Amino acid sequence: MHRNPEVPKNPLRTLLPVYLIVTVLALAGIAYFTHRSLLHLQETAREDMNAQKKTSVEESQKALRRLGEETIRLQAESVASQVEVYLAAHPNLTIAELQKEERFKAIAVQPVGETGYTALTDRDSLICRFHNHEGLWRGKDRKFLAALVSVPAVEAKPLMEMAPWISC
Repeated sequence: MHRNPEVPKNPLRTLLPVYLIVTVLALAGIAYFTHRSLLHLQETAREDMNAQKKTSVEESQKALRRLGEETIRLQAESVASQVEVYLAAHPNLTIAELQKEERFKAIAVQPVGETGYTALTDRDSLICRFHNHEGLWRGKDRKFLAALVSVPAVEAKPLMEMAPWISC
C-alpha cells in the first residue's frame, strides 16, 4: 500500500490566528487604558475648570463689592462736603430748623445707586436726623436703629464735627 506522505503544515496557517488574537487583545487593552486615561483627564479638566470658574466668580463679586463700597464712600464724602458748606453758610440753624429746610434735606438725603440713598445719623445717639422716611429721623423706628449695627457703615465727618455750634 501506498501511503500518502503527509504534507508539512504551513506555519503561517497555525501561527496567524494566534498572532491576530494576540494583536487584537493588545490593541483592545491599549484602547481600554487610553479610554480610561481620557476619561480621567476629562474629569480632572472639568474639576479644574469648575474651580477656576468659582474663583473667577468670587473675585468678580469681591471686585464689584469693593466698587460699590467705593461708590458709597465717595457719595458719602460728597454729601459730607456739601453739608459742611451749607452749615458754614447757615451757622445759626438748629437741627430742628435744618429738618424743616427743604434745600438742606435735599443735600442730606441723596440717591446712591439704584435703590440706596444717603442719610445723616447722629453718631453718638444713633438717631437718624435726616432720612427718606420721616419716622426714622424722628426716632420712631427703633428696628432700623438696631439694624444699623449690621450694616457696614461708611462714615463721613460727623455732623457735630462739621458744625459743633448746632444744638439738638
